[in-house]
Amino acid sequence: MSIISIIDSTLRDGGYLNNWQFDNVFQYKAMKALINSNVDIIECGFISENTGNDAQGTNFKSIERVNTLLKAYKLNNSKSKFAIMTKIDEYNPDNLPYCNKIENTVSIIRVMIYKNEIEKAFSVLQKIIEKGYELHIQPTIISHYTDEEIVNMLNYFRDINYHAISIVDTFGALKEKDIKRITMLFDKYTNKNAKLSIHCHDNMSLAYQNSITFTNSIMSNRDVYVDCSIGGIGRGAGNLPTEFMITWLKNEKNMRYLVSPVKNFCNKEFKTLNKNIKDSDYYAFN
Repeated sequence: MSIISIIDSTLRDGGYLNNWQFDNVFQYKAMKALINSNVDIIECGFISENTGNDAQGTNFKSIERVNTLLKAYKLNNSKSKFAIMTKIDEYNPDNLPYCNKIENTVSIIRVMIYKNEIEKAFSVLQKIIEKGYELHIQPTIISHYTDEEIVNMLNYFRDINYHAISIVDTFGALKEKDIKRITMLFDKYTNKNAKLSIHCHDNMSLAYQNSITFTNSIMSNRDVYVDCSIGGIGRGAGNLPTEFMITWLKNEKNMRYLVSPVKNFCNKEFKTLNKNIKDSDYYAFN
């Protein structure tokens, strides 16, 4: 039976609403709530040498800044693991420090890749692995791939020892039958030892159901990750709410997650956060 784990992307995907201007107090409280809820992986934000800012927010310029914050907050003593996301052309892996898993700082790097970037991604991805990080490949807008393109993409990355690869429904365009079909392809052609993950946006209010469909469609018994965010905060129509996934895993799979720390954080902190979001972006809270 597959082990299902949660990746929370509040501080990364949620940043599309406020240009990643989460202050240090908000960052700490969000991560502490997720740790107390036993969330497996916390995505700390983006990292970009082009647009990043180490002085504030969660669009960072360097991974060293993220690690410094985690140690300053003393969050690296937790059982949760920490991830960062980057785009294929926005961070030179030659500048990455070697991963220090003993300190339990950032040990996972997730890389967004558009379809037209696949062929130039190989060397970048390989260097991230060589620096000791767990690599998660995020092929963006999977709804725009044909089945043949999905198979070709997975075969192209076959020689890379990545940790996980994701079905990224960027526009929330996939229906249940699509999820089943694409999951079957990923399960069949993904490297044998790699994990699968899913990132569903909620444009058609299907993120919750599609994520569950994904977990139930794995035939190989490989372990899986499900992306979500507190309150569903995220780009466009938002994401699968973390509290929904925690509740489902706890009730249906008898897993060890706790929903109250995340719900309490959402109830207390999002009132203030809402005031800093433009009215036109308010719909992204689900």
